[in-house]
Amino acid sequence: MSQDNNKLELILASTSPFRQSLLIEAGINFKAVAPNCNEDDLKNPNWNAITLTQNLAREKAKSLLSSYPNAFIIGSDQVLNYEGQIFGKPKTKENAFIQLKTINGKVHELITSVYICGPNKNEFIYTDITKLEMNDLSDDELKFYIEIDNPITSAGSYKIEKAGIQLFKTIKSDDHSSIQGLPMLAVLNQLNMWGITIKQRSIHKSKLFESALKVQKNAYSPYSKAKVASAILWEDNSITSGCNIENSSYGATVCAERVAIWSGLSKNPNQKIKEVLVLTDANPPWPPCGMCRQVISEFITQKAVVHITNTTGTWITKSWDELFPMSFEKSHLI
Repeated sequence: MSQDNNKLELILASTSPFRQSLLIEAGINFKAVAPNCNEDDLKNPNWNAITLTQNLAREKAKSLLSSYPNAFIIGSDQVLNYEGQIFGKPKTKENAFIQLKTINGKVHELITSVYICGPNKNEFIYTDITKLEMNDLSDDELKFYIEIDNPITSAGSYKIEKAGIQLFKTIKSDDHSSIQGLPMLAVLNQLNMWGITIKQRSIHKSKLFESALKVQKNAYSPYSKAKVASAILWEDNSITSGCNIENSSYGATVCAERVAIWSGLSKNPNQKIKEVLVLTDANPPWPPCGMCRQVISEFITQKAVVHITNTTGTWITKSWDELFPMSFEKSHLI
């Protein structure tokens, strides 16, 4: 396969932050785009779990082919299978309790399928089957877990990458990343066969993203309605994070970048910033505001970079020299 494939865009047909995180950690450059299809309309009640996930993964990827004809597109789908019963996303805490109660103390399968398509009729499909044995927990323990992780958008009603790991006695899988929704061993091996290699990027970038994503939900933004989070990498390789906190006096509002900076400086006032990541739910993502740029400039190293990203997978990395004079105009982000 020609190495020209390495120049083509890679599209993840999902806005799941967990699937995005897996690709980020693997050093893959990609763009996350919501599939242009309705999953519920595609489901057939006669399909078994494997057929269901394979068909939905395929349709999610192919729904973006017309918009990205010269890109490789990754679609994925996941369900829980317990003795022929198929559980998808519970969508409510009440349904999450019902699902967890059903598999409580028992063994079930997590079925995860991935489909990749691209130019020249490239196609690849793979299904991972992970077997999990759940601990026998009380109703109160199940309800307490649901309050901790709020797993209403997770197939099977648990987030194993978070507190959900405490629910299980054993896990048997050929690829543990598939539990988060994307079997990365199969994906990376296939991309490599097609000549798509890992592109170098900051080794700290995934950790910065995870740190910002963790606090973004805590943003207090009743006025702008925008949830912003930031993570700062310091010279000692420590990472501090923060989210925006607004009040009715806009001048007293504290931006996410400044919260993260104050947190780091309160621990070690003598160090400098190496990297900044700003995470928003806006499209396009927002660069630091003028006040934050002034604050950052006082504590940043000469070779520092700023990563500007959002929860749909848009990534922009600027050197500090490039960013400092940049305005909020969209044209400056291209």
